[in-house]
Amino acid sequence: MSTRFEDVYALLRARGLIQSQVRLDGLKSSDKAAIVAAFSALLNQLDEEAELRSSLLARNQALESQIDRMRRTHKQDDGRIAGIETKLNQASAKLQNASAALASEQAAHRATSEQLTRAQRVAQQTKVAALQHKAATERTTERMRERLAQISMSNIKSLLPDIRIASTSFDGQAGSQHASMAEQQLADLEKRHLTLMEASQATKQLVVDAINGMRLADFHLDPANRASDDVPAALEQRDVFPPMQPLALSDTPATHPAKHHMQLAIEALEDRVDSLSTSLAKARAGLEEEEEQEQAPVTHTSGKAQRVRVRVRAPLRQLNTSDNKRRRM
Repeated sequence: MSTRFEDVYALLRARGLIQSQVRLDGLKSSDKAAIVAAFSALLNQLDEEAELRSSLLARNQALESQIDRMRRTHKQDDGRIAGIETKLNQASAKLQNASAALASEQAAHRATSEQLTRAQRVAQQTKVAALQHKAATERTTERMRERLAQISMSNIKSLLPDIRIASTSFDGQAGSQHASMAEQQLADLEKRHLTLMEASQATKQLVVDAINGMRLADFHLDPANRASDDVPAALEQRDVFPPMQPLALSDTPATHPAKHHMQLAIEALEDRVDSLSTSLAKARAGLEEEEEQEQAPVTHTSGKAQRVRVRVRAPLRQLNTSDNKRRRM
């Protein structure tokens, strides 16, 4: 029992728990055993506390390391989110610029379509009016020729009996009356012919103005010519309607300059409209592809980045809605 007490006592002094010397002389064996048991329990409790402190210290160090890693990860996430927000803001600015450019192109396309429709309508009306005027002129001329032939024949027939039986004075009077009537009819025919010629010249000039208008519209719709002042030279009436080449119903673009220039102007405007439609379709496809590319890295980010992505999607939905409305129109 004394050896065990000495061991326990040595441990207590080694750990600095007891500074003075403890003696058990004069105590009962049961008291000594109780003191040794108390010292042993105290040592065991101190050992358990030391192990608990070591365990808590190790766990605290692990938690601190985990907190440091979480802080670094959070800082990296904040940096990625800031970069994503910057990209989204840039994409939003690009989208707004593209939306404005698309709206401008759509307005230009609508204006071009309206102008082309008006030009086609004017060209069709001009063509119909020219054909009708030509047919009416030909019919009028033919009737005038027939009427003039009838009048001439009737005058000749009416004058023949008078020439055979009338005296010289009567013959001169009758001849002067018929000559005056013929001159009056000839003057009326010349006046009507002059009116028809003026109407024909006005119709031809209207056709020339319509062709020049379509050529000028095609020139200004070309993006390469928007900043240029070098407009194409206007066609003259003699270029479209040569004096020695009248327009006939059987003429084709290969046989008469008027139909040739009209066909070229209409085909040029139709090609320009098709080109603008293709450019609008490519721009819309590029915007949709850019939206998909910008949205791809945002799928695993925080709620704040997702809210920024929703703000970018809103103009695209408005753009698609306006484009669908334009298609339905």
